[in-house]
Amino acid sequence: MGGFPKIVSVHRGRKITEPQRQRFVELFMAAVDQAGFADDEPFKKTVKSAIEFGTKIAIVNSNAAPDADLHPQRVIPHWRW
Repeated sequence: MGGFPKIVSVHRGRKITEPQRQRFVELFMAAVDQAGFADDEPFKKTVKSAIEFGTKIAIVNSNAAPDADLHPQRVIPHWRW
C-alpha cells in the first residue's frame, strides 16, 4: 500500500489538533531554513504551501471516524517553483 491510502492510514486516529498542525508547520519551515534554504523565498513559499495543504487534510483525516468523514481530496498534487 502506498500513495494516498498510506498517508491516510498514517494519520488516521491520531486526532491532530489545530495547534499541533501549526506547530508542525513551524518546525518544518525551521528545518527548511536550517537545511540552507533560508534565503530562497520562492522555494520556501512553495514548500509552505504544500505543507499547509497537506496538514489541513491530515487534521481532517486524523479525526475521521468512518470513511465518510475523510477529506474528499484523494490525489496528492505536485508543486513547482
